[in-house]
Formats: sequence, C-alpha cells, structure tokens
Amino acid sequence: MTTKTWPSLGYNGVSNTAPSGYQTAWDGSVQLGAKGGPALLVNFPGGDRARTGLTGAAHGPAPAADVSAFLSQIEQVFPGTTAAYNGLAYEDHWSLDPWHKGAYHYYEVGQYTAFAGYEAVQEGRVHFAGEHTDVDNATLNAAVASGERVAAEIAGQI
Repeated sequence: MTTKTWPSLGYNGVSNTAPSGYQTAWDGSVQLGAKGGPALLVNFPGGDRARTGLTGAAHGPAPAADVSAFLSQIEQVFPGTTAAYNGLAYEDHWSLDPWHKGAYHYYEVGQYTAFAGYEAVQEGRVHFAGEHTDVDNATLNAAVASGERVAAEIAGQI
C-alpha cells in the first residue's frame, strides 16, 4: 500500500471480523509510524476461507481474486484502502503447505464465552501446547510461549 488509511480514521490497523469474513488484519509496518510507508496490511484468513476460499499457491504472489475479496471487506472497515493499494500482495496459503496443512485457531460466534481458555488445561498427565492454547494471541510466538509454559508445568510436577 502506498499509505496507511487507518491512522487518519483513528485506528491502529487491527481489525477482526466474523468467521465468514477475512477474520483478522493488522498493521505489519507499525514500526514506520502512522505516516510511514510503504504500508503493510497483513490479512490472516481462517476457517473455511483459509482452507478452501483462497485461490493461490502455498507461497507466492497473491492472485487478484484473493486480493479483491480482502479489499472489498477491509474497505468497509478502513475506507480508502482499495485506492491506496499499490498492486503488491503476497500469499502464504498454509492449508496447501506440506509442513503446515492448516491455519491458526479462530473462535466461532459464541465459543469465546463458552470455552475459551480451557484449551490449555492439563488432563491428567497430558499437557496441551500450541497457538490455540493462547486465547488472545494465535501466533507463532504464542505457540513458543505455550511450549515454555508446558515445560514449566512438567518441571513443576517432577
């Protein structure tokens, strides 16, 4: 993107939608400041959209159809984003990558209040780690932190 559209609207670039939408997006160029560029808006689709709705290869330039689908939705949240789009987009389609075969977790409507936070609860001698065990941070960093948490749990039981 040539410019960031969200600061002038009073936003930080982070947005989330329902499971049928793009799901989550954030400012990947936050270190450049509100007026810094080029702007980088990261989109992480999940669920069915990530599994079957993307049209690109596992890794490479994002197809126009995928970019258009995202822009049509984000435009409603951050007006002007389509006009600021510079034509450059890259796609990591995790569902097609032989080392991933999936995406990150994302709660369906009602699940956050129904059971979010229980994913990390130990069951007997079985411990659970992974990005899905961190309620608010479905990232690689959360996966690493959960591994450290489980290691500490086990060490505390020895």
